[in-house]
Amino acid sequence: MSSNKPNLKTFEDSVREQFGQTLNQRAQVAIRDLHRNWEEIYTRVKSDEVKFEVNATILNHKFPHLGRAGLWAKLRNLCFLLGGGLLFVSAWVGVLLIGLGLASFAFQKQIFLRDSVRFGESMTQKVLSEPFSSGMAEVAVHYISGTVAMMSAKGSSRWPQYPSCVLTGQERMIAY
Repeated sequence: MSSNKPNLKTFEDSVREQFGQTLNQRAQVAIRDLHRNWEEIYTRVKSDEVKFEVNATILNHKFPHLGRAGLWAKLRNLCFLLGGGLLFVSAWVGVLLIGLGLASFAFQKQIFLRDSVRFGESMTQKVLSEPFSSGMAEVAVHYISGTVAMMSAKGSSRWPQYPSCVLTGQERMIAY
């Protein structure tokens, strides 16, 4: 495994390129920690001991093209607005529209969850299929942006914690 692992500079450059902007000091610390624990994280992802948990709200905000949740949010807002206004004119139409708004809210939540599960599964597949080219760099990018957290039986790690917290079970934060 380690013979194909890119050096730290190459890994940082790959993350910076995918991230699309300069990385602050905390992000660089996280990248170094991920690089230092590369083999163990890869091995645990491969054995299904480490999973990626996706923040559905951040995912939908940063990648609205991944799902139809935005459409359902607009429908929900329209139904609530029209339903609230029509409540005084025609009670049953207003209640019907508010009910439709509630149903679209519930459906939107399901879409959020479905999209986040699919994104987490695609992250796992990317790490397993392309760990050296772009898989781990993509994990680093989404970890730093707060889109992805890593979970295991031992612990979890979320930005701004060290990625290795998923392995150690400690809750160490990256200092400013």
